[in-house]
Amino acid sequence: MATVEMMKNPLNTDSSVKNCCNYIATSSEKNEYGRYVDARGISVDSAYKDISEMQAMLYKVSGRRGYHLCVSFEHEAPLTPYDIYQIAYEISEWFYPEYQVLYAVHTNKKHLHIHFYINTVSLLDGHKLHLGYKDMYLLQKKVDRLVEKYS
Repeated sequence: MATVEMMKNPLNTDSSVKNCCNYIATSSEKNEYGRYVDARGISVDSAYKDISEMQAMLYKVSGRRGYHLCVSFEHEAPLTPYDIYQIAYEISEWFYPEYQVLYAVHTNKKHLHIHFYINTVSLLDGHKLHLGYKDMYLLQKKVDRLVEKYS
């Protein structure tokens, strides 16, 4: 079982976007498999810069500029960090290729968890993403199916 949560910070300033991207990309510990951090539509090493440039180019630098999602797994879940990295990749497909996504599996707590930054500005046409309760419900169902698949 996993829990999907939208973090409360609306990520509507340059500093909040930068801090979120840095936290996601740099808090992923290195282990025998390497770092469990990846991105879609952007580079991990320059995620904030890539996101900011794209938003500025499309004049979308006001309002919510990103979503910070966290998917947490029970401590007893029979999943390895690599399994959870695979789950993270499949979750990122739900948003990409339309939206840029940065994600990482964090292993710094008893329970493994994934952090996602999803750019709200569409790469395809510049419209803004609005995640509501229905979207979060559908994402939770997708995560539940993925946990079953990898367990």
